[in-house]
Amino acid sequence: ITVVATDSLDHTAEVVHAVVRDTFPPSVSIDEPAEDCLPAGQPITIRGSVADANLATGLNGEPAPVRLEIQTSDGATAEILPSIGADGRSWVADAVDLGAADGTALISAVAADRAGRTSRATRSLRMDATAPTLTLFADGQALAAQPGDMPAPGAEPAILSRAVTLRVQVTDPGGAVPEPVFTVNGSPWAQGARLDAEGDHLLVARATDCAGRESVVHALVRLDLTAPSLLSSTPADGDLLADGPAAFTGTADEPLGSATVNGTPA
Repeated sequence: ITVVATDSLDHTAEVVHAVVRDTFPPSVSIDEPAEDCLPAGQPITIRGSVADANLATGLNGEPAPVRLEIQTSDGATAEILPSIGADGRSWVADAVDLGAADGTALISAVAADRAGRTSRATRSLRMDATAPTLTLFADGQALAAQPGDMPAPGAEPAILSRAVTLRVQVTDPGGAVPEPVFTVNGSPWAQGARLDAEGDHLLVARATDCAGRESVVHALVRLDLTAPSLLSSTPADGDLLADGPAAFTGTADEPLGSATVNGTPA
């Protein structure tokens, strides 16, 4: 803009002013974290980009070039001024608290230019504070599962007297329920498949949620489908007795839960 002033004697003075016409607001984005699900209670680095020919400086009454508005999964709110990169196009905020509870955190990045125009980018993040819970079922009845993938030394198996259908149930209050990985004796096992082989079996289930939290449980079971056999007895079958026996003893081919003699518990 050129301004020319002339007085009554035709003396003139000229002043040139350069002005910038800025009709577009800045652009801003939130680029990191890339994941939409994060472990709750851990500091998070937030990064993004911003672009404008006349980005605000935060000096001399100008607004901050970028500010972050945070709503944590706990319900708290905060405002953070991130650092602007040397290129003038990137920004970063380190060690941001997005909450320690299961829930949703909201991040808004607000960019401003020197003309006062603003733009906003918003991200919604799932905060996961709890690992999945796993329950093992045999024919719909919960087994007494223990943490980890190996039983303790000397652990006794749960005795099952029939073939059973095995399933795993996963619950996770932190968000989407992950698919379990289920093995029997180290081999993959399909949900609802029937276990019908006699002997001891190690059942292991594990699940990892969207934030990387893993849970592992196991159960040791013994499938016993065969009735015990009497190997020997005193008196023996066919013995000739003058009087009724004072006692009857016997030996079976496996440990017994109970025994009766003529209906009387032994």
